[in-house]
Amino acid sequence: SNIFSGQDSFVVKYNNVGTQQWMYLNDEFGTDTATAITTDADGNVYVTGKQNSQELTTLNLSGDDDVFVIKLDANNGQKIDSVEFGATDNDFGQGIAVASDGNIIVASHEDGHFKLQKLDSNDLSSSLWSYDFGDLGVGSKIGNIVTEGGRIYVTGSSNNSLTGGGSELASPIGDLDNFIIALDDLGNSASADWTKFLGTDSTDQNAGVTFSNGK
Repeated sequence: SNIFSGQDSFVVKYNNVGTQQWMYLNDEFGTDTATAITTDADGNVYVTGKQNSQELTTLNLSGDDDVFVIKLDANNGQKIDSVEFGATDNDFGQGIAVASDGNIIVASHEDGHFKLQKLDSNDLSSSLWSYDFGDLGVGSKIGNIVTEGGRIYVTGSSNNSLTGGGSELASPIGDLDNFIIALDDLGNSASADWTKFLGTDSTDQNAGVTFSNGK
Protein backbone atom coordinates (compact mmCIF):
# COMPACT_ATOMS: atom_id res chain seq x y z
CA SER A 1 0.00 0.00 0.00
CA ASN A 2 1.07 3.60 -0.59
CA ILE A 3 1.77 5.10 2.84
CA PHE A 4 3.36 8.32 1.62
CA SER A 5 2.41 10.32 -1.48
CA GLY A 6 4.73 10.94 -4.43
CA GLN A 7 6.45 8.93 -7.14
CA ASP A 8 8.12 5.81 -5.77
CA SER A 9 10.76 3.49 -7.21
CA PHE A 10 10.41 -0.27 -6.88
CA VAL A 11 12.24 -3.54 -7.49
CA VAL A 12 10.54 -6.81 -8.44
CA LYS A 13 12.23 -10.22 -8.54
CA TYR A 14 10.91 -13.01 -10.79
CA ASN A 15 12.05 -16.61 -11.09
CA ASN A 16 13.08 -18.19 -14.39
CA VAL A 17 9.48 -18.94 -15.38
CA GLY A 18 8.21 -15.43 -14.65
CA THR A 19 6.64 -15.98 -11.22
CA GLN A 20 7.01 -13.01 -8.91
CA GLN A 21 9.16 -13.81 -5.86
CA TRP A 22 9.02 -10.47 -4.07
CA MET A 23 8.57 -6.73 -4.56
CA TYR A 24 10.27 -3.84 -2.74
CA LEU A 25 8.65 -0.37 -2.82
CA ASN A 26 10.86 2.56 -1.85
CA ASP A 27 7.98 4.46 -0.24
CA GLU A 28 9.45 7.37 1.70
CA PHE A 29 8.52 11.01 2.37
CA GLY A 30 8.51 12.55 -1.13
CA THR A 31 9.50 11.31 -4.58
CA ASP A 32 12.31 9.07 -5.76
CA THR A 33 13.58 7.61 -9.03
CA ALA A 34 15.71 4.50 -9.54
CA THR A 35 18.27 4.76 -12.35
CA ALA A 36 20.60 1.74 -12.07
CA ILE A 37 20.63 -1.71 -10.50
CA THR A 38 23.09 -4.56 -9.97
CA THR A 39 23.44 -7.79 -7.97
CA ASP A 40 26.31 -9.33 -6.02
CA ALA A 41 27.56 -12.93 -5.91
CA ASP A 42 24.93 -13.82 -3.27
CA GLY A 43 22.09 -12.36 -5.32
CA ASN A 44 21.63 -9.30 -3.10
CA VAL A 45 20.33 -6.31 -5.05
CA TYR A 46 21.81 -2.80 -5.09
CA VAL A 47 19.88 0.15 -6.49
CA THR A 48 20.87 3.79 -6.97
CA GLY A 49 18.96 6.86 -8.09
CA LYS A 50 17.70 10.12 -6.64
CA GLN A 51 15.18 11.14 -4.01
CA ASN A 52 13.96 14.30 -2.33
CA SER A 53 12.51 12.14 0.43
CA GLN A 54 13.89 11.21 3.82
CA GLU A 55 14.76 7.81 5.16
CA LEU A 56 13.35 7.54 8.67
CA THR A 57 16.86 7.72 10.17
CA THR A 58 17.92 10.83 8.22
CA LEU A 59 17.38 14.27 9.73
CA ASN A 60 18.37 16.53 6.83
CA LEU A 61 18.78 16.24 3.09
CA SER A 62 21.89 17.78 1.51
CA GLY A 63 20.02 19.48 -1.36
CA ASP A 64 16.92 19.42 -3.57
CA ASP A 65 17.56 15.82 -4.66
CA ASP A 66 20.10 13.45 -3.14
CA VAL A 67 21.75 10.26 -4.31
CA PHE A 68 20.46 7.09 -2.70
CA VAL A 69 21.87 3.57 -2.62
CA ILE A 70 19.82 0.67 -1.26
CA LYS A 71 20.81 -2.94 -0.58
CA LEU A 72 18.04 -5.56 -0.70
CA ASP A 73 18.08 -9.15 0.54
CA ALA A 74 18.16 -11.67 -2.29
CA ASN A 75 15.67 -14.04 -0.63
CA ASN A 76 12.86 -11.73 0.47
CA GLY A 77 13.54 -8.23 -0.90
CA GLN A 78 13.82 -6.69 2.55
CA LYS A 79 16.05 -3.64 2.85
CA ILE A 80 19.36 -4.53 4.48
CA ASP A 81 21.07 -1.16 4.27
CA SER A 82 20.76 2.27 2.64
CA VAL A 83 22.59 5.57 2.39
CA GLU A 84 21.88 9.06 1.06
CA PHE A 85 24.47 11.62 0.02
CA GLY A 86 24.92 14.64 -2.20
CA ALA A 87 25.75 18.32 -2.48
CA THR A 88 23.54 21.41 -2.22
CA ASP A 89 21.92 21.14 -5.66
CA ASN A 90 20.20 18.34 -7.60
CA ASP A 91 22.18 15.12 -7.28
CA PHE A 92 21.50 11.63 -8.56
CA GLY A 93 23.16 8.24 -8.88
CA GLN A 94 23.50 7.08 -12.48
CA GLY A 95 25.66 3.96 -12.39
CA ILE A 96 26.30 1.09 -9.98
CA ALA A 97 28.40 -2.07 -10.13
CA VAL A 98 30.04 -4.65 -7.88
CA ALA A 99 33.84 -4.40 -7.57
CA SER A 100 36.12 -7.45 -7.74
CA ASP A 101 36.33 -7.48 -3.91
CA GLY A 102 32.53 -7.44 -3.53
CA ASN A 103 32.21 -3.77 -2.59
CA ILE A 104 30.05 -1.32 -4.52
CA ILE A 105 31.08 1.24 -7.16
CA VAL A 106 28.67 4.16 -7.58
CA ALA A 107 28.82 6.89 -10.23
CA SER A 108 26.85 10.04 -9.47
CA HIS A 109 26.12 13.56 -10.66
CA GLU A 110 26.60 15.99 -7.76
CA ASP A 111 26.25 19.73 -8.50
CA GLY A 112 27.00 18.86 -12.13
CA HIS A 113 30.21 17.05 -11.23
CA PHE A 114 30.98 13.43 -12.10
CA LYS A 115 31.82 11.62 -8.87
CA LEU A 116 32.87 8.02 -8.52
CA GLN A 117 33.16 6.24 -5.20
CA LYS A 118 33.48 2.82 -3.67
CA LEU A 119 31.14 1.91 -0.80
CA ASP A 120 31.59 -0.85 1.74
CA SER A 121 28.98 -3.50 0.84
CA ASN A 122 28.53 -4.30 4.55
CA ASP A 123 28.10 -0.64 5.54
CA LEU A 124 26.99 1.60 2.69
CA SER A 125 27.63 4.72 4.78
CA SER A 126 31.37 3.88 4.68
CA SER A 127 33.17 5.19 1.59
CA LEU A 128 36.44 3.39 0.84
CA TRP A 129 37.47 5.96 -1.77
CA SER A 130 35.91 8.84 -3.68
CA TYR A 131 37.02 10.94 -6.68
CA ASP A 132 35.59 14.07 -8.30
CA PHE A 133 36.27 14.24 -12.05
CA GLY A 134 34.86 17.74 -12.47
CA ASP A 135 31.98 19.47 -14.25
CA LEU A 136 30.72 17.50 -17.25
CA GLY A 137 28.72 20.41 -18.71
CA VAL A 138 25.10 21.00 -19.71
CA GLY A 139 23.25 17.93 -20.96
CA SER A 140 25.94 15.55 -19.77
CA LYS A 141 25.28 12.01 -18.65
CA ILE A 142 27.04 9.20 -16.82
CA GLY A 143 26.43 5.82 -18.40
CA ASN A 144 27.09 2.38 -17.01
CA ILE A 145 30.00 0.91 -15.05
CA VAL A 146 31.83 -2.30 -15.96
CA THR A 147 34.29 -4.02 -13.62
CA GLU A 148 36.79 -6.63 -14.76
CA GLY A 149 39.25 -7.88 -12.17
CA GLY A 150 40.86 -4.80 -10.69
CA ARG A 151 39.79 -2.56 -13.59
CA ILE A 152 36.82 -0.21 -13.66
CA TYR A 153 35.38 1.31 -16.83
CA VAL A 154 32.78 4.09 -16.80
CA THR A 155 31.04 5.64 -19.79
CA GLY A 156 29.42 9.03 -20.10
CA SER A 157 29.08 12.16 -22.18
CA SER A 158 30.65 15.55 -21.57
CA ASN A 159 31.83 18.70 -23.32
CA ASN A 160 34.71 19.08 -20.86
CA SER A 161 37.86 17.09 -20.24
CA LEU A 162 37.80 15.13 -17.00
CA THR A 163 39.74 16.44 -14.03
CA GLY A 164 42.24 13.80 -12.90
CA GLY A 165 41.09 11.37 -15.58
CA GLY A 166 44.56 10.00 -16.34
CA SER A 167 46.06 10.19 -19.83
CA GLU A 168 43.62 11.74 -22.30
CA LEU A 169 43.86 9.57 -25.41
CA ALA A 170 41.45 11.78 -27.35
CA SER A 171 39.88 15.13 -26.38
CA PRO A 172 36.26 16.34 -26.68
CA ILE A 173 35.64 18.05 -30.04
CA GLY A 174 31.88 18.68 -30.15
CA ASP A 175 29.03 20.12 -28.11
CA LEU A 176 28.78 16.83 -26.24
CA ASP A 177 31.05 13.82 -26.75
CA ASN A 178 31.07 10.27 -25.41
CA PHE A 179 33.85 9.24 -23.06
CA ILE A 180 35.25 6.10 -21.47
CA ILE A 181 37.44 6.33 -18.37
CA ALA A 182 39.54 3.39 -17.16
CA LEU A 183 40.68 3.09 -13.56
CA ASP A 184 42.66 0.65 -11.46
CA ASP A 185 40.89 -0.31 -8.24
CA LEU A 186 43.55 -0.68 -5.54
CA GLY A 187 41.19 -1.62 -2.71
CA ASN A 188 41.11 1.45 -0.48
CA SER A 189 42.09 3.79 -3.32
CA ALA A 190 41.89 3.99 -7.10
CA SER A 191 44.01 5.42 -9.88
CA ALA A 192 42.69 6.78 -13.20
CA ASP A 193 44.64 5.24 -16.10
CA TRP A 194 43.19 6.89 -19.19
CA THR A 195 40.17 8.69 -20.66
CA LYS A 196 39.13 8.58 -24.30
CA PHE A 197 36.51 10.79 -25.95
CA LEU A 198 34.55 9.53 -28.95
CA GLY A 199 32.26 11.65 -31.07
CA THR A 200 31.67 14.17 -33.81
CA ASP A 201 31.64 17.97 -33.87
CA SER A 202 27.93 17.82 -33.04
CA THR A 203 26.08 16.41 -30.00
CA ASP A 204 26.69 12.74 -29.20
CA GLN A 205 25.30 10.43 -26.52
CA ASN A 206 26.47 6.96 -25.50
CA ALA A 207 24.35 3.95 -24.66
CA GLY A 208 26.88 2.05 -22.52
CA VAL A 209 29.89 -0.23 -22.53
CA THR A 210 30.44 -3.96 -22.10
CA PHE A 211 33.38 -6.33 -21.74
CA SER A 212 34.01 -9.43 -23.86
CA ASN A 213 36.98 -11.82 -23.85
CA GLY A 214 39.14 -9.37 -21.95
CA LYS A 215 38.45 -6.47 -24.34
